[in-house]
Amino acid sequence: METVYFSNLLPLRFPSLFFEITKFLEEHDVSFALIPDTKDIWCRDYMPVQTASSKFMKFRYFPNYLQGKKENLVTSEETILSLPFLTGTVVSEIILDGGNVVLHGRKCIITEQIFRDNSNFSSELLKEEVKSLLNLEQLIIIPSEPGDITGHVDGVARFVDSNLLLVNDYSLVDPKYGSVLNEIFSEANLKLVKIPYQPSDEIYDGEPSAGGNYINFLQTDNVILVPAYNLPIDNQALYVIKQCFPNSAAISVNCADLAKGGGVLNCVSWVLKS
Repeated sequence: METVYFSNLLPLRFPSLFFEITKFLEEHDVSFALIPDTKDIWCRDYMPVQTASSKFMKFRYFPNYLQGKKENLVTSEETILSLPFLTGTVVSEIILDGGNVVLHGRKCIITEQIFRDNSNFSSELLKEEVKSLLNLEQLIIIPSEPGDITGHVDGVARFVDSNLLLVNDYSLVDPKYGSVLNEIFSEANLKLVKIPYQPSDEIYDGEPSAGGNYINFLQTDNVILVPAYNLPIDNQALYVIKQCFPNSAAISVNCADLAKGGGVLNCVSWVLKS
C-alpha cells in the first residue's frame, strides 16, 4: 500500500493542478495526504528517504542554493519528525536533498552536489557513509547537470528496473554531458532508454524553469503522472514512459506554471510505502 504526500501549500498555490493530480490518484485507489506546517511545496527534498528495508533516513535539508538567501524556505526537522509514521527515523548531519536520491532496491544514484554541500567531509567518507545509511550495494555518482543550481538527480535519470534507466536525451542539448553519463552508467552495467528533453531557458524570480523536463514524474507502483508543457514533444515523452512502464496507468498533467518554480511532479510529491 502506498500514500502520496504533498506539502499543505500545494493546494493553496496550485489548486487546479492539485485537483487534477489527486483526482487521478483517487480514480486508481491511491491514497494521498498533506504534510502540515511546511515552508515550501518541494516536499521531496526535505522528507526522509525510505530505504529498501522500509527504514527512514533523514538527511539534513540545508543545500547551498538556499544558504544566505532563502533559509526561510527550510521546513524544520522537528516538523517532519513529528509525523507519527516517521517514529524511529534515523537522522544524519549529511546535507542531501531527497531530489538528489534516486533509488531502486539497494542501488542508488546521486550527483556530485553532495560533495559541494558537505565540503567538511572527504569524498570517500561521504560515499561510504551514504552507502551504509541507505544500506546500498551500489552507489553511482554522476556530475550535476550543467546549469542546474540544485544539482538534483531526479531531473536527469530514473530507474525503470534494477538494470534499466530512463535518462534525458542530451544529444541535442548537451552531447558532452550525455556522453559522460553514458560512460558512467555503462560502467555500472545499466542499460539506458532516452526520453525527450527540451529544457527551457526561462528564469522566474531568479529560478531556472524546469519546463521541458519529463523525467521528473510522480510515480507509485500503479500510477505515473508525467509533466506536460504545451510542447510538441509532450505526447512523445508520455509514450516513452508508457512503453517503459506498461503495467502503470499514465497520463500527462500540465505543469507549465509549476515548472516556473524550478521543479515539477516528483519534486512536489513524497511516496510512503507501507
